[in-house]
Amino acid sequence: MIKKKRKLLIQVSLIILPLFALLLVASVFGVYNSSIEAYEDARESHVRMILDQASYVFGPQSIPDLDMLFDEWEKNPLDMRIKPQEETLNAYYAYMREIDIDSGLGSFEWLATLPEDIARTYVNMQYYATRIDIDQLIEKSDCNEIIVLDITGENCGMVLFDSSMDYEMKKIGDYFEHSLSEQKVFKELETAEPGDVLFRKSNGFPREGEYNIAYRPVMINDKAEFAIGLVYEWEFFLQGATANARKAVWIVVGFTVVIMFALLFFLYRIAIKPVSEIQSSLRDYISDKDSDKIISKLGRVKAKNEFGRLADNTAELISTITRYNDENIHLAQERERVATELDTARQIQASQLPSIFPAFPDRKEFDIYASMIPAKEVGGDFYDFFTVDEDHLALVMADVSGKGVPAALFMMMCKSLISNYTAMGLCPKEVIEKTNLTICSNNDQMMFVTVWFGILEISTGRVTAVNAGHEYPVIGKPDGSFELFEDTHCSMVGTMPSRKYKEYEFTLEKGGTLFLYTDGIPEATDGKGEMFGTERLLDTLEAHAFEKIEDMLSAVKNAVNDFVGEAPQFDDLTMLGIKLN
Repeated sequence: MIKKKRKLLIQVSLIILPLFALLLVASVFGVYNSSIEAYEDARESHVRMILDQASYVFGPQSIPDLDMLFDEWEKNPLDMRIKPQEETLNAYYAYMREIDIDSGLGSFEWLATLPEDIARTYVNMQYYATRIDIDQLIEKSDCNEIIVLDITGENCGMVLFDSSMDYEMKKIGDYFEHSLSEQKVFKELETAEPGDVLFRKSNGFPREGEYNIAYRPVMINDKAEFAIGLVYEWEFFLQGATANARKAVWIVVGFTVVIMFALLFFLYRIAIKPVSEIQSSLRDYISDKDSDKIISKLGRVKAKNEFGRLADNTAELISTITRYNDENIHLAQERERVATELDTARQIQASQLPSIFPAFPDRKEFDIYASMIPAKEVGGDFYDFFTVDEDHLALVMADVSGKGVPAALFMMMCKSLISNYTAMGLCPKEVIEKTNLTICSNNDQMMFVTVWFGILEISTGRVTAVNAGHEYPVIGKPDGSFELFEDTHCSMVGTMPSRKYKEYEFTLEKGGTLFLYTDGIPEATDGKGEMFGTERLLDTLEAHAFEKIEDMLSAVKNAVNDFVGEAPQFDDLTMLGIKLN
């Protein structure tokens, strides 16, 4: 027993350990990636916030004359490298106090009205004021620098602003089109929306080393003409991201290892040991079938979980199996008795239908034959034929709703009613109406029956008939051709007590054939779901038109059986044929 327990523990361990290893790898990978993504999201959010502030500085709300200033900065980049001197500033302020500074301020026309030195000082001061705002923004963030680049026209790639630039450094007015395929970035920025941000990795731009740059377009007259670039070191970003990721990974590894060993220990105590005891008990039951001994042994499994309940359920199962073995012997005997009774019922049902052929050996004027093959032990279809007098023969073909014993009992009642009312000398219409009224008066099961009922005048071949929702009859001519006779359909019998029915007449020629059937013939289905249909029925009848009626019906049955093959059938196959000689 100990050996079996150890073997099970080893098998479980061989399953759990690789799964935990995979889980650990997946967890480490997931935690690492999640940490990096979280850090990237936080960094991206931070970068967007700084760009929002930088966009505000370089926006029309802060610099109404933004397009004019950018144009002047591009025309005179070297002037922007020189910080305004105090003497120059004093002259500028003195001039501005003497003019109306509100009239046309910030426009190209206004700037053209100023003296050249005053205009240059104005543009230079705007640049210097922007430097102050951006420097304050840089101090509050951890980015390296903020640059502004021209992204359109002949000055594409020109640096208009660089927060890291000392006035003595030569950057404003320089070009960076050689680095990082900026031209492609600029093309993307031209079609970007005002709030869009494009993130790019850089090597050697705007200085030596690896950097991340986040670009945002600067819109002038609803067109992206310049771009703000926020620069921060890639190595610094990577260190911050991986430091947090490593901490999370080590926590996950330690937690996973502890959980793995704890799981193995508890799995052995609460699962492996009880399972081994249950397995041993079942082996003993298989060998000696001593249910009392095994139930007592299973009672010693004290696990307070599903395995404890499994032991209890197994004990109940063994007790139930023992009881069912005894009951199954009784049930087998009962099933044999029921099968015998059903066979008897089938024989009784068959005995109620005309089954002796030739049915009228003394009558040479016609040849008649009928058959019924129930889909179950007993069926709901029925046929009947009987003489009303010397020159009249009643013909019945009917299909009761449902199958089995209830349909068979309902069938026998319908058959008796039609026979009795016909014997009273009623016409087909009156026979069906009275049968319908009688059935509806006591039809709690809501069953119904389709009926074709006709009376054949043997001497003339004239048939008076009623079709109560049944299949169309098939009429064969003396030349061997058959066709579907689409007669007048009335309501099924057993649906409404006040229902009225219509008679119709036709003449069956000498040498002609009348073929009646239930829907089990045309609706017989093969394994592909295709039905036998009336076309195949007519073809079969025509192929055997000059044979005896019995042979003709046998040919139809064989054709249906060959068509359906091994597919199960759920409806009775009932046929009746009569030929006038």
